[in-house]
Amino acid sequence: MKLSTSAGLISAFVCPGGGYFIVEQQLRGIIAVTITVLYLTFFFFDIAVRSDGILQKIAIGEIAYTDLLAISRYLISATGSVSDAIFMKITYAFAFVWLVTIVDSYHIGRSLENQNK
Repeated sequence: MKLSTSAGLISAFVCPGGGYFIVEQQLRGIIAVTITVLYLTFFFFDIAVRSDGILQKIAIGEIAYTDLLAISRYLISATGSVSDAIFMKITYAFAFVWLVTIVDSYHIGRSLENQNK
């Protein structure tokens, strides 16, 4: 498989920025992986904050754990660690960074392939 294809696929499906390590751009890879870890930490923390309220209501018996409709309504209306608008902006920014890592690692791999010809 070509270097450019491997780098792009690893960045797309294994880890955002992982393709940089294939094309020997370790600093870019470390930055991209750090952004990924920070985003995932934020994402799971926000989910934990949103789900904590419903878990407390289930624990005290206010909502039955079998009442999936009530649980889903509560989760939709639950607030997280930040507002929904900020959460979406952060998610879009992460998606943009992910896309950039795919394209950039592919482009660097393509450049290296052309140099080796």
